[in-house]
Amino acid sequence: MRPLETPPAAPPPAAEQPAPASAGGLPWFDRIAWPLFAAAAVIATGLILWWGRDLALSVDEMDWFMESPAPGLGAAFEPHVGHLILTTRLAYEAIFSTLGVGYLPFQLLTAGVVVLAAGLFFAYAQRRVGRLVAFGPTMVLLFFGSDPLHLLAGNGFTVIGALACGLGALLALDRDDRGGDVMACALLCLGVVTYSVALPFVVGVAVAVALRDDRRRRAWVAVVPAAAYVAWWLWALGSESSSDGQISLVDVLLFPSWAYQSLSGVLGALAGLDYPFGDGAIEAGPTLAVLALIGVGWRLRRGPVPAMAWAALAIALALWLLGVVSVGTFRAPDSPRYLYPGALVVLIAGAWLAAGLRWGRPALVAVCLLAAAGVATNLAQLRTAGAFARAEAAQQRAALAGFEIAGANADARYVPEDGPPQITFWTGHTAGDYLEAAGRYGSIGYAPAEVRALPAPLRELTDESLVGALGLALAPAAGDVPRRGCLDLGPGPGGAGSLELAPGQALT
Repeated sequence: MRPLETPPAAPPPAAEQPAPASAGGLPWFDRIAWPLFAAAAVIATGLILWWGRDLALSVDEMDWFMESPAPGLGAAFEPHVGHLILTTRLAYEAIFSTLGVGYLPFQLLTAGVVVLAAGLFFAYAQRRVGRLVAFGPTMVLLFFGSDPLHLLAGNGFTVIGALACGLGALLALDRDDRGGDVMACALLCLGVVTYSVALPFVVGVAVAVALRDDRRRRAWVAVVPAAAYVAWWLWALGSESSSDGQISLVDVLLFPSWAYQSLSGVLGALAGLDYPFGDGAIEAGPTLAVLALIGVGWRLRRGPVPAMAWAALAIALALWLLGVVSVGTFRAPDSPRYLYPGALVVLIAGAWLAAGLRWGRPALVAVCLLAAAGVATNLAQLRTAGAFARAEAAQQRAALAGFEIAGANADARYVPEDGPPQITFWTGHTAGDYLEAAGRYGSIGYAPAEVRALPAPLRELTDESLVGALGLALAPAAGDVPRRGCLDLGPGPGGAGSLELAPGQALT
């Protein structure tokens, strides 16, 4: 008798198998797709640095600047507005200590993770829908000016870096072996200590594992990062910046509205059809969201649906749930700062729902045209946002120059109450905190010689900060004061008086 042979394992269903690179594409394009991506990445990096020139530390970065160096490792785990940002605190402290406060290193960090996240998405999506279909949305992500905060500012490293960790974990799961599981778990752990937008990927991986036959053996891939985050959250409950007071479970009631409005904003931004021309502008996002929901319903009804498609949908739903319970009505769901994370998770879900579909030439042309419109509009938004950010940075540096001119004579407890300085010190830091950090790492404000060359509105900001830091104020004169040669202005509108001085004149 011949020994029984073990039959070969049946291949996974076609919907579960990654699509070949040429599915939904052209063989000649498949050969040049990655070189094209590399060229686009170089262009994107150059534009991010050029349109982000002359910027200074953002509001969040100023907070980290004034809190560095952290007094011990425990301080690095302190929440920032409810978020765990261990990776960012360590990276920023290292750069402050070695390179100072020049903004280029921080922008290079952001540009690096923008390219990394786009590349990881392209690698992930091409296995589901082919390179040509995946290439279009990848280009939009590279130039995603709809969310300029996370492309131009250094702290984009925090958010997009965490998203890249989540994407890397999904790619690692594709290996379907122990090495891939270890890598996925490690990347999820890195993601959750970088920023909370990695948490939805933990949920997605948990769903993916739960749908497998070997779920018990592989559950640790999602359990370890989830347990690590929960342990930190419990430890941080006593902190003033804990997320405990910022979570409102009752806002779950707003989830349908939040999810729909977020989807509308994301799709309008990706398609490039919702440029903010002004009040009353027609938005394509809501219509695109309705069409997308109809498409999702059709795809689920058509079947079979890959198991990972449910995991991808879980990632998007978890992101929106996290947003509504932590932000609620404080910010709009389609606020620019939420568009990049939303766009990425929507595209991941879309890639899985479209897996296994065959793309005709008209559909491919439509995808390419839509991607071209998305890139064009997002480039315009990135350019406009860069100009606005440079103007804000100039105001910030002019205001900080006043504190530095005051120097040792400044009131260390002074906290600005309005204007650009107030925004910079919104977390309760003081002029003394800034001057102490500037003494350690370097000045962010303009030097006195630079202040003299600034336009009058910026010099006024320097004067306001200087007056506030020194505690200067007008007070009634004591006793009789000679009035010879005095100019009586009299009350102006509202009882106020004003006097315009010529250059070089002063009040005595």
